[in-house]
Amino acid sequence: MAILVTGANGFVGSALCDLLERQDMDYIRVVRKESIQCRQQERVFDFSEPHDEKSWGDLVAGAETIIHLAAVAHQAIGNDESSRLKYAQVNVSASCNLLRQAINLGVKKFVFLSSVKAASNSSLQDPSGSPIRMSTAQPEQPSDIYGSSKLAAEKELQLLASNAAISLIILRPPLIYGSGQKGNMKKLFQFIDRGVPLPFSGIKNQRSLISVDNLCDALLHLVSANGKSGTYFLADIDVSTPELVRAIAAAFGKRPRMFYCSPKLLTLAASILGKTDVAERLLGSLTVDSRDFKEEFSWTPVHDFNQVLKRIARDAERSDI
Repeated sequence: MAILVTGANGFVGSALCDLLERQDMDYIRVVRKESIQCRQQERVFDFSEPHDEKSWGDLVAGAETIIHLAAVAHQAIGNDESSRLKYAQVNVSASCNLLRQAINLGVKKFVFLSSVKAASNSSLQDPSGSPIRMSTAQPEQPSDIYGSSKLAAEKELQLLASNAAISLIILRPPLIYGSGQKGNMKKLFQFIDRGVPLPFSGIKNQRSLISVDNLCDALLHLVSANGKSGTYFLADIDVSTPELVRAIAAAFGKRPRMFYCSPKLLTLAASILGKTDVAERLLGSLTVDSRDFKEEFSWTPVHDFNQVLKRIARDAERSDI
């Protein structure tokens, strides 16, 4: 019986399939478009399109574990009504249809990759101003439609699985970094590599991160690990923005170039430029409590933060050649 990986050609999916390949494990890739080259069984399935019950059944057939990574990401589409419908279709309805078929066909384990955004975009603070680690004991307060769609999917999946003989594990990772990363983290690496001075020396925050390598190791670990169904946060390090800049610069073998600018001024400038979400990630705090996952599944991160950054830097330099 195989591991079914949806979103297999995405950032996390590609890394996970590479790991499964190296471990010589039987897996099925699920992608939106047929790949030119595929070393393993591949099924083409577009979660944004309607499908009949037979198609859903054919998709799940032969799987013992499903790792559901396919989703509409928060960077991909806008904030209008058509975008809301797409989030609802792909992130909620399609995830539920997949779990229904998994239950019908006797799949043993269903792993759903949610997001920290299902809980919140920022940490609460204690009386001293320090961030309070997010845990599942805190009420969820998603602040955008991506996070809201992920939370809606979590609740619907939990309801479906509550009376079924299937293990449902929901993971809420924070920002994922690693080779092949996109978006703001990729831009940050590029700026630091080029020696662009950055106005971050005065920022005092804490952000939880997880490398794609450690996330994939945790996903692989879940395939055979015993543990309770549940919702879990998962990270491998907490760093401030200045610490992250210094660590990335060291990975490139360069000195960090930072200068002081008032965080309030940076926030104002970001608001004027329509980059409030970017400022929130660079200036604000968001830390999560991973202890429940690590204790429940006897897992610890296996990839070192600084070594992962060096690997990203090497890969970035090679891609520029």
